[in-house]
Amino acid sequence: MPSDGNGLVQATGWRSRWTYALLVAAWLAIVGLSGWLALQWHHREAERAFSARFQELTRELDASLNVNAAVMEGAAALVGAHHRLKRPALRHQLRELLRRFPHVQALRVYVANRRDVGPRLLVHESVHVEAANPWAERAASHLNLQMAVIEALDAGEATASGPIPGRDGRQGYALVRRVYGDGLRMAVVLIVGLPSVVTEHESPGCHYRVRLLHEKAPPEGGELSLYERRPAGAGADLVTLALQRRHRFSAAGQPFRLEADCQVGWATMNGGLIAGLGAGAGGGLLLVFAAGSALERRRRDKELAQERLFYLANFDTVTGLPNRNLLLDRLGQAIARAHRSERPLVLLYMDMDGFKAVNDTAGHDAGDDVLRQIARRLSGLVREQDTVGRLSGDEFVVLLEDVETPEPVETVVRKIQDAMAAPFHYDGLTFLLGVSVGTATYPADGTTASELLQTADMAMYAAKYPDTPSAR
Repeated sequence: MPSDGNGLVQATGWRSRWTYALLVAAWLAIVGLSGWLALQWHHREAERAFSARFQELTRELDASLNVNAAVMEGAAALVGAHHRLKRPALRHQLRELLRRFPHVQALRVYVANRRDVGPRLLVHESVHVEAANPWAERAASHLNLQMAVIEALDAGEATASGPIPGRDGRQGYALVRRVYGDGLRMAVVLIVGLPSVVTEHESPGCHYRVRLLHEKAPPEGGELSLYERRPAGAGADLVTLALQRRHRFSAAGQPFRLEADCQVGWATMNGGLIAGLGAGAGGGLLLVFAAGSALERRRRDKELAQERLFYLANFDTVTGLPNRNLLLDRLGQAIARAHRSERPLVLLYMDMDGFKAVNDTAGHDAGDDVLRQIARRLSGLVREQDTVGRLSGDEFVVLLEDVETPEPVETVVRKIQDAMAAPFHYDGLTFLLGVSVGTATYPADGTTASELLQTADMAMYAAKYPDTPSAR
């Protein structure tokens, strides 16, 4: 038999899914926006820290290079003021000067051959201020130092050499200045260890690379100092910021440039911020599901109320069969279909014989139970497309559609009479009932629902027998 009311809840599953989908989409949008804002804040903080550290490093290096230039000027003044290079007073004054600046590893004085007009340097006279310094001894023969000495003698200006390997894997360089004294063309050489601020510098929590280079150095290699540490983390370069800073120093004879690069990594992310975002995202997700559950309960309660109202308006509360309201609606629709298909339909109107005795002898609970038994028996006798309904009291209706000949109707009537003649049982009691059946056919007996009901009702009363079973 056709079912009604299910259409009210068929779309509820989809509405529920859409509700949750919209809530989750809103949550994802909020989490994404929060993550983006946190990443922007993270970038700003990383850039601020990187810039501050680079400026600090620049100031420290600039001060160190200026100190080197001042030491060179002092040493050059002392050398130029003495006639003989090996004079003990000169050596003593130079040694005292260097003790104040421990990053200067050695000081040498080279004298060019007077007869030599080319760039070749003769190193037959020198002053070793610090003896037994292996780095100074190795640096004296390094090509970069020799080239810087030749350049300084020719140019007449202070010159810095390229990188010179130092001890413990650290680099150094030579600062050279031409000096005239006692008619000699001399070169004062400071062998300088690089400032520790470069090689021992702590990076600001990112993939950090800092290089100190001579202006004449190639883009890659030839660094006076190279410092690199802390990988940024997998995938950091896809979402985080790459920072760069460049600076050129102006210290005399030391045309160096400082280059720093920082790929912001996950290590610099604020732990409290990450924890807060995680907690917020988790709490937001819980709120999403809580809101979704509340909306779902509210929607479901509303639909259940509507479904209940629909059921009360269209179905009999005792038997669960369609009531008069729904029967009239279905009868009207069946008449419209029969009119279009030109196929007859039959309406059976039934009244139970002897039912009043059930209520009188056993009570209304027994009567309701017998009515439900009647409904089950009638529903089991008809086809799926047919309708069984209860009009009121002990009156029932069966609507048969697409009936070809009268014979099937007569067969259904006999089955109904046989089924109703079988005993009904309730709480140890047995009831014998009968049924009176009247029929009406569309369009022969009427063309409207009311006409067919009236005709079938009259036929039922005409067929009603006076005898009624009694309870035993």
